[in-house]
Amino acid sequence: MDHCACPGVKVETEYGPIEGFVHEIPELKVTANIFLGVPYATPPVGELRFERPVPPTPWKDVRPAKCFRNSCPPYIKAWIQNSEFSEDCLYLNFMAPHSPSQDPKGYPVLVYIHGGAFCFGDVIKAGYDKLTRNFVSRGVLVVTVPYRVGVYGFFTTGTKEDEGNIGLWDQTMALKFVKKNIKQFGGNPDNITIWGQSAGAAAVDLLTLSPHSRDLFNKVCQSSGSAFNNWATSNPSIRCTFRLAEALGCESKDPAEVKAFLKKVSSQEIMDASSTKFKASFTTDVGDEDYIVFGPRLDDSFFDGKTLEQLFDEAPPKPTLLGVMSMECISFVFGSTPQEKIKTYCIEDAKQLIDTSICPRSQAKDELEPMKKELIDFYTTGINHPLMIFQKSIEMCSDQLFTQSVLKDAELKAEKNWEVYFYIWDYTNASVAKMIPVKGAMHSSELHLLFDQKPSLPIVLTEDDAKITSNFSEILSNFCKNGNPSTSFIDFPRYDLKDRKTLWFNLESEVREDPLKNRRIFWTDFVKKYNFNSLRYRTKEQIKTRYSW
Repeated sequence: MDHCACPGVKVETEYGPIEGFVHEIPELKVTANIFLGVPYATPPVGELRFERPVPPTPWKDVRPAKCFRNSCPPYIKAWIQNSEFSEDCLYLNFMAPHSPSQDPKGYPVLVYIHGGAFCFGDVIKAGYDKLTRNFVSRGVLVVTVPYRVGVYGFFTTGTKEDEGNIGLWDQTMALKFVKKNIKQFGGNPDNITIWGQSAGAAAVDLLTLSPHSRDLFNKVCQSSGSAFNNWATSNPSIRCTFRLAEALGCESKDPAEVKAFLKKVSSQEIMDASSTKFKASFTTDVGDEDYIVFGPRLDDSFFDGKTLEQLFDEAPPKPTLLGVMSMECISFVFGSTPQEKIKTYCIEDAKQLIDTSICPRSQAKDELEPMKKELIDFYTTGINHPLMIFQKSIEMCSDQLFTQSVLKDAELKAEKNWEVYFYIWDYTNASVAKMIPVKGAMHSSELHLLFDQKPSLPIVLTEDDAKITSNFSEILSNFCKNGNPSTSFIDFPRYDLKDRKTLWFNLESEVREDPLKNRRIFWTDFVKKYNFNSLRYRTKEQIKTRYSW
């Protein structure tokens, strides 16, 4: 859509003036000020590749802010989600109520950080129309944040000169921009909630812990992700940095020379090498030298040389809304399993899933077999039907990859007297439910409801979808406003270690006490019993020493 003809609206930022456009939704009687492509950093290109973000250069003339800018580039061809991508990609998007707030402090602010395993993803597909409908209409100002991903965002040689976490520094720079400028958009700089989904949820959790970022916002919402997830801080970013350089022709192992070499190669060369000379499937054993994946690490800079446990001990408590999908890994396991195989799915298939993804052989080593036996006994004892074994395998994968780590996060914060609210999203669109022979809500199935993002499956939206969208939007909007997610349709209780009251979110939502009790107890005991922690992909000693590779 050409927004140039739309009525203009101007804002003066600390770096210079910008002009966005007015977006109207007549049927809702909602009008929003939209600003797209607002720079929060100098383009990280050329010599700024692999460097921490630098503030943007101020400008004097009015800068157009009516179009999305390019997505940050992935490093695998199959992960391209938007054909327009560039390393010049650090631009914020604002959706603000058109009329000034009746509160002189301004509107509450919701800052969204996207997911994508820290390897891909963007906020362009999130759009602005549904965010306006779902949140701006409820008096919440929304900001969406792109950040560098993959090798561009998490390049590291493991040295003090290049510790990594560039994507987290990007997010921190964005939050600083929001904190300093949001008043000019009509927002309250002292009422900022950061919200992330999947890797974005892990990111906001990490931002909550880092002394460099934790004072830039007030509340947190984590949807399907935690700092405790193995993919949040345990990816082999150092190894992959050196392996990528080697694959591109770098003969040196000197960290500075490797960095200089990778700065000079084109993004197309990086993508070609990553896509053809490595394995990128997330079911690959993380110890495989040909597996290429990047992500945050517990370094000496962004995390001050501390473990997650130490960071949790010192982080100031913030109201936190956490949640998971009821069957997170449907899309991962169902999507990678041939339909004919599902009809004959057996215990041996479940064991193979453990070997590659849950307790990778390269990491679990001698503990693999007893761990495998205990997992199989817990999840499949007394079950013989292929479809039930398949469902239990997905449940096991969901627990290991998402659910139990997010639950641990909630438990630890509740123990430290954080104000915690925990939900389990169980709603599934009717069309999706007919396509998939497993009950439960899969990872990311809320995104097409809350954002302009297109669903991954061909579905027909229904009145039930509209109700679910409205209800969750009300939960999150109320949380943004006052830190309490209770709504007109449900009293959302605080999560504690006595009753563990959880919102079971569906068309008829209800509060359940400790709905994951048996699985929670099993995993708590399971990770204590073995030296290798399959939720963290680290041994006990590696967790203590913040081992990175």
